[in-house]
Amino acid sequence: NFLLYEIGGGTYIRCMKKTVRMGLGQILVHPGELYHSGVNISSGTRMLVVCFMDGFDPDIIDDSQASEDDLQNENNVIML
Repeated sequence: NFLLYEIGGGTYIRCMKKTVRMGLGQILVHPGELYHSGVNISSGTRMLVVCFMDGFDPDIIDDSQASEDDLQNENNVIML
């Protein structure tokens, strides 16, 4: 198993209505302007390395709304 946690986890990206889950050693790079959140895990250990880079792009607009959030969307998983 290449995941350190067994159930849950990943990064929910609201405008995609998907959770991106990666394997050990993989990284996810995305504009900070996109609403995103960590999905809870129910067992195991999740380790994060976070890096912020200065590269604000005013043309990236995330007009998604909290009202669009749905647990079903968090369970819509893309494995990378």
